[in-house]
Amino acid sequence: MATGIHFEDIMTSLAYEQWRFKYEGLGMAEKMVSYLYSKLPKDQYTIALDVGCGTGFMTRVLAPHFSRVIGVDCSPCQIKVARDNTEDKNVTYREAGGENLDFVSDGSVDLIVVALAISYLEKDRFFAEADRVLKREGCLAMVTYDQPGGQLSFCTLSTDTGDRELDKRCQLLNERIIVEHDVPYMDVATERLVRTNRPPSPRYSEFNRFTVEAELRGDSDMFVGYLRSQGDHFNRKIEGGTENKPEIFRKRLLQLLSEVSPSPETVGLKLTAEICCTIYRKPRGVISA
Repeated sequence: MATGIHFEDIMTSLAYEQWRFKYEGLGMAEKMVSYLYSKLPKDQYTIALDVGCGTGFMTRVLAPHFSRVIGVDCSPCQIKVARDNTEDKNVTYREAGGENLDFVSDGSVDLIVVALAISYLEKDRFFAEADRVLKREGCLAMVTYDQPGGQLSFCTLSTDTGDRELDKRCQLLNERIIVEHDVPYMDVATERLVRTNRPPSPRYSEFNRFTVEAELRGDSDMFVGYLRSQGDHFNRKIEGGTENKPEIFRKRLLQLLSEVSPSPETVGLKLTAEICCTIYRKPRGVISA
């Protein structure tokens, strides 16, 4: 996979499993499957592939809809946590990059999902592999954050205080995370791909797109846990210092919340994100190279 966020520390992967946005209850898998089923009968769809599966959030919500679901990730820590948290008997995990799916047969996969991982793939190689393993009229679904216009951060941080000015200042702090982030969430090539609905290949001209809202609720521990889940690089000590980024941002947040509460660590917080899914269908007449 291309250089990006790394998960080589099991503690980062545990934070990822606990504190990231979840897909359960959002209806995403149902919408994908509905689009998939619109061409062929349900009983003809058997295999789904979740590329860049992380700790298995998407893999698990796909499980009820397919005979077999394969989660693929290049991080052994992510794969371990995924296996530890998955009970579905039809789910398997594989430590591999999305650019080399040599363990998957040509034309055997009904649905490929890449959830919040497309930025970290070598796109030309991945799209070639996706085209090879997809069945005719199978689908490729790319899930990304749909960044609100003008916001640097892809999610919104607010409080349960009802104080709009405070919420505005919390969001400004949240946006500083992206400014000071070592690795941008969405590279230029991915942003162009998502914003223009440009298909991975001109042949994949049929597509559908939908957006859902996800949220996390908690207190400052939730916010810091979410930061810790961003990757190993985010949890390393700042050069020449004794703190890492989550610890630094916790202090900034608590200082801000202390202006309205004597117990800032208990102030209720909410992170919300618009998550967009674009589904491309492989034409019936396409023959993989």
